[in-house]
Amino acid sequence: MLGVTLDAATAQWDTGAVGGVQGMQVRLDGALIAGVPTAMDGPGVGGSYAVSVAVGGLAVGAHTIEVREYGMDSRERPRSALLNFVVR
Repeated sequence: MLGVTLDAATAQWDTGAVGGVQGMQVRLDGALIAGVPTAMDGPGVGGSYAVSVAVGGLAVGAHTIEVREYGMDSRERPRSALLNFVVR
């Protein structure tokens, strides 16, 4: 299980204002495995999400999970976080 927290407080600390969040994507080794829109009824401001990631079928070796958070301003690049792990 992968826990993802979109933290509005961090955005507020960085910018002085709470910016909305369009959604997030989760990628495993570059391939999109999950996408969660958070702006259906207006901009979302954060939240916690649990994403199931099946690693039993992965090849032995190094892998990467990337989480991208998309802000409401489509001109801005998404924020991302990487998690590297090894299957033995």
